[in-house]
Amino acid sequence: MGSRGDFSGDEPERVARAPGAASLGTAPLPSPIYIEAFHSALRTPRGTCYGLARLMQPPIGAAERGFVMASTHLPAAGFPAREYAAVRTDPARQGYALLRFTFTVAPILAGLDKFFHLLVNWDKYLSDFVVRLVGGHGHQFMLAVGVIEIVAGIGVLLKPRVFGYVVAFWLWGIIVNLLLIPGYYDVALRDFGLSLGALALARLSAAPERHA
Repeated sequence: MGSRGDFSGDEPERVARAPGAASLGTAPLPSPIYIEAFHSALRTPRGTCYGLARLMQPPIGAAERGFVMASTHLPAAGFPAREYAAVRTDPARQGYALLRFTFTVAPILAGLDKFFHLLVNWDKYLSDFVVRLVGGHGHQFMLAVGVIEIVAGIGVLLKPRVFGYVVAFWLWGIIVNLLLIPGYYDVALRDFGLSLGALALARLSAAPERHA
């Protein structure tokens, strides 16, 4: 092989002969996963390593679904074409993506706001029982809660299969605390609904093709 990024040898030919390539008329059309890998390899040195690694993998997913993607509709570098195709066409994957986004962003924003109180004064959601339990340091406890929520949000982004359950159990703990405060039962009901969404995310993440 020549210098880095030089694909004048047999690699483009390999892409053109890729298994699973669809056909358009009489001209063979490469599978989207091979197109994306080849273009990534041409973009940057890092993309070269990524592209070669993808070229070595069989084109599963997009070709089997009959999804054909022209080069003008390629996703951004680093996002596999088969995942892009699946999210665009599969309602279950769309629901999974929405849940993962929600339970990544919401805990992080709520956790950050524990330090600024821009959305609400979070200390009022702490029951007297819990305040006594932490020795009267309710505000400091809520700051620690904020840190935990930020970590939980990042965890959902990286490992939704595990942290989906973590968020659900965390919300159940919040519900118990809210039930000890008269007048916040509606908030407890809302958090119960959120906990079911977190459980749904954890279960959807258990699908073999979405192991994270």
